[in-house]
Amino acid sequence: MYTLRKIIEGMEFNQEIGTQYQVIDRTTNYEKFAEAFNLCLGYRHVADLDTESDQHTKNCYTILVINKGAEMIPLYIGQSNYIMTETGKTFSNLSIKH
Repeated sequence: MYTLRKIIEGMEFNQEIGTQYQVIDRTTNYEKFAEAFNLCLGYRHVADLDTESDQHTKNCYTILVINKGAEMIPLYIGQSNYIMTETGKTFSNLSIKH
């Protein structure tokens, strides 16, 4: 079992995400990211300088897909995001790398 650990403004949040997950990254596969963004947040992703751009379109950098696609979790700039194993060890650091 994997757990998503988010650290936001010094507060830690842990969410069990199951045995499988998919990471859809904005910079490595923009087309899939834009599709997932629309499904997850209910509107289309636009460029940062677009007049329709908001905090979600500017700061969401990855969509985490869990439960065989039934649930999507947006990850944002300013958060630290990690996938943890059952034993509490970091399996993957999903935090944005500058």
